[in-house]
Amino acid sequence: MTLRARALTTGGLALVLALAACGDDEQTFTDAPAGDAPGADAAVDAATTGNVTLTVRGDGAPVAGVDVVWNDPAGAVQTHETTDQNGQASEVILTGSSVTIFVTINGGISTRYITITYLDIEPGDDLVWDFGRPSAAIVTTVTVTLPGAPSGATSYRVDAGCVDTTVGDPGTPVTFEIPATCLGSDQNLDVVATAFDDNALPVGYDHARVAVTGATTAVTLDAWQTTYQPLSFTLTNPPADATGVGVETHFRIDGVGFRGPQGGGGFSGGTATIASGYWSGGIVDRLQYVIFIGRTSGSDPAGASVIMAGRTDTPATVSHDLTTLLPRILDASAAAASGHLQVSWTPDGALTATDGALLLSSWTEGSGLHEAYVMAPPGATSPLTLPTIPADLVAYRPGGAASFMTPTVIFIEADFMSGYADFREQGWRIFGDTGTEILPAGGGLLRATLGGQLPGQGR
Repeated sequence: MTLRARALTTGGLALVLALAACGDDEQTFTDAPAGDAPGADAAVDAATTGNVTLTVRGDGAPVAGVDVVWNDPAGAVQTHETTDQNGQASEVILTGSSVTIFVTINGGISTRYITITYLDIEPGDDLVWDFGRPSAAIVTTVTVTLPGAPSGATSYRVDAGCVDTTVGDPGTPVTFEIPATCLGSDQNLDVVATAFDDNALPVGYDHARVAVTGATTAVTLDAWQTTYQPLSFTLTNPPADATGVGVETHFRIDGVGFRGPQGGGGFSGGTATIASGYWSGGIVDRLQYVIFIGRTSGSDPAGASVIMAGRTDTPATVSHDLTTLLPRILDASAAAASGHLQVSWTPDGALTATDGALLLSSWTEGSGLHEAYVMAPPGATSPLTLPTIPADLVAYRPGGAASFMTPTVIFIEADFMSGYADFREQGWRIFGDTGTEILPAGGGLLRATLGGQLPGQGR
């Protein structure tokens, strides 16, 4: 893998956030930033000046030669440098400064200009941005044989926790490599297959736990199961503009995460009850889930509310009072302001009590596709004008011919974060492989409000 100043190759990298993919299947953007321990910034919050270090890694290795720009609290350029052999750039800053990473991808039908900006940073911050995660050692190649075709099934997913695949023919064995991170705490491998109907609803599942037998491991599933351990979600007191609810479950089996059943429905009499279920047999250790509440304004989709939570057990019922939802974001837009990206949004209430915000914006200009990913403090107000980009990086600036897509604006509040100092270290993890990866092992609750273009849709 090679990653250079203003240019990087695509081999081994994923570029474009998993939940904010722009329709380019060849390049996706995942990250798992990891800074100092939560709360480590607290002792330096009162500092006026001090050193900040930014580390850029690709697949776990430091990446040298990446452009980094430090801006002062007013947004003016302070320093433009490139990362050293350790993938690091450092600067003495004033409280409230910002730092931006610049990357160009050449290839395909257009050139992609990507910026990642941390606003309102503080002396003492130790920020880490990862382009992809370290590759875990492959412990075995597993071949899974499905138990035939249950009635009504049209597709199948075979899931080993950190790897999964979808197949259409249940008569063809499924083979994939298993990294060490897929093994549970007992060092055995759990495999779950799910059969789906035309509506993507599960009609059967089966589970096996096997010992890794060497370079190759064979797993033969015995029979499709249709009995689920009970689980239901009850949501009360929805906002008047709520259009419906979707629930996505995630199960932990021996510490490894698996995708469980999904469900959805509408509100009747101020309540929505969504039926779901656990895989039976006591194989599920604990529950994690995401609840998505659609919101509208008139006839136009405009925003959504999200609840993400983790449990240390497997409760039969989960209840949420939706009066605790964060204020809705009514709309969002982006524009060029004298060479600066400017993002605007209209909140339906105060968001200053949140932990921070993530702004995702894209535009086309000429043959270039531009993508800007911004982390902002909870006190950020609209319109938000991004810091100055220096003249030698002018290709990253929005110009007069820029054609903007609707941006995504997300404000987040989590009971396992204590403000923006924590958020700067954890916020981007909401765009991990499952989103629920941001939740602590001991459980937790995260609330988010989304405005503009919803992540994962055409932007």
